[in-house]
Amino acid sequence: MASAEVLPPGHRVGCVFRGQPDETRAAVEAYLQHLEPHEIAWSDEGIAARLGQTLSAVVLDLHPGIRADTLGQAQGLVRGGGQLILRMPPRGTLPTEERQRMAIEPYPLEAVGGRLWTRLVQRIEAAGWQTPTGVAAIQSYVPEASTEQLRAIDQLRESWQGSPSIQVLLAPRGRGKSTALGLALQSLAPTQRVTLTGPSPSACQQLIEAAGPHSGLRWQSPTELITHPEAVDLLVIDEAAQLSIPLLRRLVETVPSAHLALATTQEGYEGTGRGFILRFLEWVREQERPLQITELDTPIRWSRGCPLEATIFDILAMDARPAVTGALTLDLDARELSRDHLANDEPTLRQLWGLLSHAHYRSQPSDLHRLLDAPNLSIHVLRHGDDIVAANLLAREGGLSPETCESLARGRRRIRAHALADTLISHLGETELGTCSMIRSVRIATHPAFRRRGLATQLTEHVHRSLEPELFGTLFGATPELLRFRHSLGYRIVRLGSARGARSGEPAAVMVRPLSERARTRVEVLQGRLARDLRLHLHWLQVDSGFPLDPALIE
Repeated sequence: MASAEVLPPGHRVGCVFRGQPDETRAAVEAYLQHLEPHEIAWSDEGIAARLGQTLSAVVLDLHPGIRADTLGQAQGLVRGGGQLILRMPPRGTLPTEERQRMAIEPYPLEAVGGRLWTRLVQRIEAAGWQTPTGVAAIQSYVPEASTEQLRAIDQLRESWQGSPSIQVLLAPRGRGKSTALGLALQSLAPTQRVTLTGPSPSACQQLIEAAGPHSGLRWQSPTELITHPEAVDLLVIDEAAQLSIPLLRRLVETVPSAHLALATTQEGYEGTGRGFILRFLEWVREQERPLQITELDTPIRWSRGCPLEATIFDILAMDARPAVTGALTLDLDARELSRDHLANDEPTLRQLWGLLSHAHYRSQPSDLHRLLDAPNLSIHVLRHGDDIVAANLLAREGGLSPETCESLARGRRRIRAHALADTLISHLGETELGTCSMIRSVRIATHPAFRRRGLATQLTEHVHRSLEPELFGTLFGATPELLRFRHSLGYRIVRLGSARGARSGEPAAVMVRPLSERARTRVEVLQGRLARDLRLHLHWLQVDSGFPLDPALIE
């Protein structure tokens, strides 16, 4: 690809520089020499601080390996006419640094897969990414409002003239949802009492700028609004899916007579939109105020048809969906999936990842990376013909030496990817349980068309029959439904966290199903301790969040 190649207006391009790290750094610096430093983001200097900006070029250093979350973030920072540049080792090289991060005891480095790396290489070659020559030709591009965005602004303004309602804007990154909400606010009379909240002031900055300096709009803390409510005519919540579900519910309940307007990202690299769509909006539909959902698809920061987003979404399967399946019969096949086969079976991979990511409140590209390459993970599914209708991602953990368990219990060391064992040892002092072999259920998901049909139970029972650890276990944000489900399968709760999870908004619960005699003995002791201390746990949970737990959870 020559530097003089002309892109369609507003399109972005991806390109690759291969060689040793110092060689690719020098080559990219020469290629981008005419750009100002503030127009470029370098991943080895940190991408996180640049989120929310629009840049001419983003440069990712892939010599250590692929960081899936950073790759997903990067494309959303590149403006129309800009470039995403990958610095990579020579062809045929499988980087080791990122694979070493995924290596866990007792597995050697060779047990860590390179499937996502191979997928990346194949996809960028298929997309025609090349090594450019000369200097970068970064085209100018002036974003224009889309018909969708203008229609959304009109809908918001019209709704605020009527009786209280709940308006929701959903869109992937770069579609102008926060800007639309801010522009709509410009039409409100000065007497209208408007309150803005969201995960942080910086997350709401785009909306505040769009509303204009005369709006007087400022960010307020969600917990402050709940604990010290004020009368408002309109409550605006930007990046709503980054707030926990219980917190969002309390915000809605705090202003029962006001209009609400929420904007949030879906299909984003953060993976935050799933729980918002699946759980929060289901709850909102049961409220008295009418709900209107507006989805924006046309990009604003770049032009429609730009291939860069499609390529990155393809690499990370960010647009994967559960299978479109017919009527369910009794003929279901339970089996374990080979990850080598999965990496070469695109329809099955997309079915699986689509099901797992849509069922979970927070799925990130790095979760797909672990699913494909982590050495201790396995996947069991229920298939209805060729369609996956339920899936369970499992992790082999525990089996640690007594010396390791003692070091963990005393806080002298940490251990990665043994979440269940580490919790039992570090929080409960269970060094003996840490030596037990265990299987942790990382995620379990049922096709949305077939929920409450017993598929999760059938798949879990298959897992119980297929594997023989000393202990099955799981960690999750406690809800009444999940507690009842695991209890029905012989799991017992042994720990309830004393704080709410930052994303789920629920306290972390640890439930286990002991199989060996020594595991059963220790679990009985842990249950006794929890029963003794439960009242104190519940007290600290309320203190932590400022509002009480769901009564059904306490029951």
